[in-house]
Amino acid sequence: ETDTVTELTTLGLSVSLVVIGGWYMRQRSVVNAEHVYAATLRRLEQHPGIREVLGVPLLGSELRAAVTTGGVWRMSGITPKWREAKVHLVFPVMGARKRGVVTVEAKKTSGWGWGGYDY
Repeated sequence: ETDTVTELTTLGLSVSLVVIGGWYMRQRSVVNAEHVYAATLRRLEQHPGIREVLGVPLLGSELRAAVTTGGVWRMSGITPKWREAKVHLVFPVMGARKRGVVTVEAKKTSGWGWGGYDY
């Protein structure tokens, strides 16, 4: 009876480690378009040239177009290569004086931890 409990415990821990490892790798390889949108809007609000031309406050829109690419392994001949995850995002912004359209491309950076984005 104790052998069965030990085997089931070991199996449960092994499955848990595999699931957690898969979730971690997925999080590191997926680009979140909402995070990129929020970070881009923050950068635009802090840019003095944008503030001067468009006016303050700068408002984004719920209308957005996002295309995500990469984040997968691909074959280059016989060598597997990692294709970096990218997001292409287009959205309108409106300031007190004028309106504009923002286009941004962000690439998920490598490294330990959650990493960040290159804009």
